[in-house]
Order: sequence, then C-alpha cells, then structure tokens
Amino acid sequence: MKRAVIITDISGLGNCSGSTDIAVLSAMGIECCMIPTAVLSAQTGFADSYVKPLGDSFESMLCSLQRLSPNINAVLVGFLTNKKQTECVLSYINGFVGTDTLIITDPISGDNGRKFDFVSGDMLSDIRLIAENSAVITPNITEFCLLTNTDHSLISSVNDTEKYNLLWEKCGGLFDKGVKNVIITGIELSDGNLSNLSACSNGYTPCEITRYGGSYSGTGDLFTAILCGYIMKELSPDEAMRKAAGFVQKVLCENAADIIDRNYGIPYQKYLGELTE
Repeated sequence: MKRAVIITDISGLGNCSGSTDIAVLSAMGIECCMIPTAVLSAQTGFADSYVKPLGDSFESMLCSLQRLSPNINAVLVGFLTNKKQTECVLSYINGFVGTDTLIITDPISGDNGRKFDFVSGDMLSDIRLIAENSAVITPNITEFCLLTNTDHSLISSVNDTEKYNLLWEKCGGLFDKGVKNVIITGIELSDGNLSNLSACSNGYTPCEITRYGGSYSGTGDLFTAILCGYIMKELSPDEAMRKAAGFVQKVLCENAADIIDRNYGIPYQKYLGELTE
C-alpha cells in the first residue's frame, strides 16, 4: 500500500482541508499519515471559528516522523499558518529532493486577487521555495500571481487563448527552478465557466468545466486530493487533472442547487466509491 504524508489543517465543520484529504486518499487505497498544522472548530468562513495553530507540537511531530523514517511515496502540503511552519516543511521536503517521493503543494496564500493577511512577506518567500521544491503545484490564479510576481489584473484583461498563453509563459521561472507540472485552478473564462490548466515545459493542456452554482469552500482541497491520488496511481498530471475536475463537476452538477451555505462545502462523500474504481 502506498503512503502519503498530509501536511495541512483539520477543520471540525466544513468539507475541506485534512478531513477531505484523508477521506479521498483512503478511498483511493492510499495510507494517510496526517501531520496537522492547525485544528479548527470550523473552517474560517464560518462566523465563529476557533483556530488553534500548532506551534512546537507541529515541529515535534514532523521531527518524530523523520526519525521513524517510514517509506513515503508522496507528501501533500496544504495550509501552513506561520513562518516557523513553512521553515519546518521546507526542511522536511528538502530531504526528498532527488528521490522518487512525489511532492505536491497547494501553495495556500491568497484568493480573489489578494494575499491573505496572515501570510507575511517572509512567509510568502518560504511558500515560494516549498513550491519550487515540489514536482507538482496547484495554485489558484491569485496564488499563481503571487508565486510568479504577475499582475493579477493583467490576467483578467485578456481573452481566453491569450490568458492560457500568458499563464504558460509565466510558468517558465517555476520550471527553471525544478517544478515539473503547474496545475492552475479556478481560471475564469469569458463565457462565465471555469478552467484548470496543466502546464509543463513542453506546453499546456486546459480542462474547461461548466460552472454550477457559486463558489464553495473546500472544492480546491477536494480537487488537489483527487489529483494527488491519481498521480500516485501513475496517471499523467493531465489525466489526473481531468479526472479530478470531472469528479468535482459531477458533485456540483447534482448538488449545487441544494447547497444553502457555501461554508459547509460540497457533499462529496456519497461519491467516494467512484474513486475506488
């Protein structure tokens, strides 16, 4: 059985983050080793959310895992809360550089055109380094702009074909640093629908999907977890992207009309059996 280390938060309420990663990867036959960066009563979109970042205990858990030295097939990096955590994660994944261990990073740092307030400049620099030491990264369009120092308004001012070409061009610096695949999520298209873009040094592949409803918490976490699972099953990043996007689209198509509060996320659980196929 393959094993993945998951480094992200756990939210008690809301279909997102670590609980989604564990559910998805377990359904796909992958053993999950969870190293939480924070525990929350509910994801932060809710009006009342208790958040407890894990400080020294996070570092101790990661160091303990290093000493145990289990066979690790993949490391999935998600939500990090502070610079000390980014430094610890950077040190941890550097130990896998040059090995067969797959590093996938969702460089959580911003959305809707702006950086999150908790992400300091120094912390963002570390997130860039973590991304550059990953084989696959899954930024949203805002995070991609933060990673590549791209003007967000420039991306939104061009047509769809020009947008794809511009994003691929901006990936060049990441490829130079060693990133193999950049999978950009949540790209707004001129017809109101969405696209994901899988880019490598040889070119890019778009995956356009129909938008159902609005924006829902945790869809990015769900997409990245499924992507990770399929790449671990030795599918190409392009095919893994298509399967992950198709799964999310199906859940939204069949359930978006019934979702009253976006903060709860989307009800993917009843579809998990499809990931075992």
